Amino acid sequence: MQTFVKDPPSAERYDALPDSDACAKVCSVMNANSNPVDGVARDHYSTAMNDPIDLHKEENPFFRGGYLSFTLFLSGASVLVVEIVGARVISPYFGASIFVWSSLITVTLVALALGYWWGGRYAGQRPGIIGMYDVVLAAALSLAVVPMLRAPVLALLAPLGIRAGSFLAVTVLFLPSLFLLGMVTPCAVGIASGPGTTVAALTGRLYAISTMGSVAGALAAGLFLVPLLPVDGTFSLFAAMLAVTSAVPFIAGGRRGQAIAAFVVLLFCLIQLLWPDRLPHSGQAAVLFRQESPYADVRVIENAAGRSLLVNGIMQGSMDRDGLPADRYFYTVDALVQAYRPNTRDSLVIGLGTGAYSKLQQARGFRTDAVEIDPVVSIAAKRYFGYNEEAGALYVQDGRDYLRSTAKKYDCVFIDVYAAESLPIHLFSRESFQLAAGVLREGGIVAVNFHDASTA
Repeated sequence: MQTFVKDPPSAERYDALPDSDACAKVCSVMNANSNPVDGVARDHYSTAMNDPIDLHKEENPFFRGGYLSFTLFLSGASVLVVEIVGARVISPYFGASIFVWSSLITVTLVALALGYWWGGRYAGQRPGIIGMYDVVLAAALSLAVVPMLRAPVLALLAPLGIRAGSFLAVTVLFLPSLFLLGMVTPCAVGIASGPGTTVAALTGRLYAISTMGSVAGALAAGLFLVPLLPVDGTFSLFAAMLAVTSAVPFIAGGRRGQAIAAFVVLLFCLIQLLWPDRLPHSGQAAVLFRQESPYADVRVIENAAGRSLLVNGIMQGSMDRDGLPADRYFYTVDALVQAYRPNTRDSLVIGLGTGAYSKLQQARGFRTDAVEIDPVVSIAAKRYFGYNEEAGALYVQDGRDYLRSTAKKYDCVFIDVYAAESLPIHLFSRESFQLAAGVLREGGIVAVNFHDASTA
């Protein structure tokens, strides 16, 4: 049997107490009602006696109002950052094809659905503000460890193939944090609801705040975070913000242990942001060059055979120790072009890579213009593969845009473009080939490096 004692300040709130404590609690309530101190009734006696948290600090309007809205906004932004930047995390092993995006979207929706459901059950137990920020801190920790876990997890799952491997990798790396972030909104609804509050209106408002955070996260990821920060840095940044957000109510509520845990997570994130080489990372192999571009992770590696260019972990071209192209297909394409168009002197290659095709044509005394969308790839080609613009002009822009805007004419257009393991479809459409035909001289040819990735 349970005795329910009404809390004087609120007609809506009751505390369940064991029978053994009921009498003492009733007496405390009676004293609070009849003996004001300095003109103020002693509130919350019925709940404070066994509660180690100072409710004046834990449940004041600051934590139930503006700070709660900020937390929802940040959690919503974190969800979209995980989803968008997550594609960059697994792309070195699985690329960024439709299979990868399908896995990301599926896991995101499943994790959020589970988080909403479990968060509702958790909120029904009335964990309070501290309980909600326990969830936020757990989400921060689950994000903070992604940079350390991604290399071993991806290496372990890569042999399973792009379909199963990418789905399992996304599940292992991102489902925990997305699940925890999904729990935040139901917890916030439970905290913000009170006397005179319409639950439907409150829920709509809080989900709107969270969704606007997701909009901000999507814009920030696409316009600023991916171009300016490495992938690991983005995860560390948002984990740090979640850790700091959770630390404030822990400190205010006198929860020393949880506050220390939040600052440990924050310190861990700062180390990854400021000194990324101090912790185990995904960059285990020795490389000559590595830089995150707006489009991909670009690396140049060297071994006994020579140098290779990797874009999102996929080989895009190699050079042997003598400085010659190590990829045989360049010689094949060169022979085919000379066979079908013997008098080819001016060529256009869409997709610079290592600059190998341009160098072959330069050795013949011919000129080859190059179009490359990724500025970091062009830097790597110049710095590590001997490409120079004496071989022809270099245009850093989208290949189809160049075909549409140029007034130059060529004897040959060589389309050698891949987005990691997949083809950029807009360069393989009928309209794109019509644009390519439009820049050819009479009798000119179009050569294409193409294979069916689905059977590779």
